[in-house]
Amino acid sequence: MSKKILYIDMDGVLVDFESAFSKIPQETLEKYKDDKDDIPGIFSLMDPMEGAIESYQILTQHFDTYILSTSPWENPTASSDKVAWVKKYLGKAAYKRLILSHHKNLNKGDYIIDDRTARGVDQFEGEHIHFGPEGNFKTWDDVLAYLLNEKEINEGKTKFLLEKEKKEFAAMTPEELATFEAKEKRAEARVDAMLEGLNA
Repeated sequence: MSKKILYIDMDGVLVDFESAFSKIPQETLEKYKDDKDDIPGIFSLMDPMEGAIESYQILTQHFDTYILSTSPWENPTASSDKVAWVKKYLGKAAYKRLILSHHKNLNKGDYIIDDRTARGVDQFEGEHIHFGPEGNFKTWDDVLAYLLNEKEINEGKTKFLLEKEKKEFAAMTPEELATFEAKEKRAEARVDAMLEGLNA
């Protein structure tokens, strides 16, 4: 059985747009105060929305998932910045799955998660999962609870945490790994001592 097709927007859904403002000089913010989308490099400075990365990874296990975003026409770095962001935060799970379009309704699918109805979202053939303060789905937990059952969510979160730990271990230097193992041994020793005290 083929998976249902799911599209996920970036700005305001996967990406916290406003998180970039503190990283931009005040004079630049003033210059582009009416068109912050057009600030060169802004899309490379944004942090993920809370729960977005974990939720994306979980959803890819159950849906044919794509990122469907718009690249501001007057910002020459926006498209490459969005590609770089996806590579940095979503990695292999999003490989060649970024679609940039001003006409989202032209993409065929079952669901679209977006914080707006513009750019063709209101004409999308499938179901619009309206995300964010103005939508019916305020958080990523709300989205997961709607699209998946509890067992699928728990299994997905466990898998995500295991993969995250693997990456962290792989990135450790020998010194960091030795320090971590020493802490683990001390923790195990404390647990053993507590158990012995309880059994005495």
